[in-house]
Amino acid sequence: MRIAVIILVVFLAQAALAGSWEEQPYKKSFAKEHHGRVDASVRGGRKVDVLTRKHAVEFEKARNWDKAIEKSLENSNRSGKKAGIAIIKEGNSLDDYRVRQLKREIRQRDLDIEVWEMEEED
Repeated sequence: MRIAVIILVVFLAQAALAGSWEEQPYKKSFAKEHHGRVDASVRGGRKVDVLTRKHAVEFEKARNWDKAIEKSLENSNRSGKKAGIAIIKEGNSLDDYRVRQLKREIRQRDLDIEVWEMEEED
């Protein structure tokens, strides 16, 4: 039984790492360009990916565009800054469609969220 649990934990950890991506370089580049702070603490102990003078920016891959909306609104609420999403595209046509979905949802719900598109780096 103990071995089965260990195998399961190792398998799940590998699966999580296989699907993970490193957002830190994107955040650092964006923060430098927009004079922001990376992983800034805000009210409630939450961290915002990048906090600029005007925006609380959430970084997310295009496939998770729907999660980015809610996170960005929460970041905005906790920081008092305008909501922002930096959406990372992996260089395929499906991601272009996802970005259009994101922007359409923001428009249809009349949300005050600014969107920046970024291309995935190799």
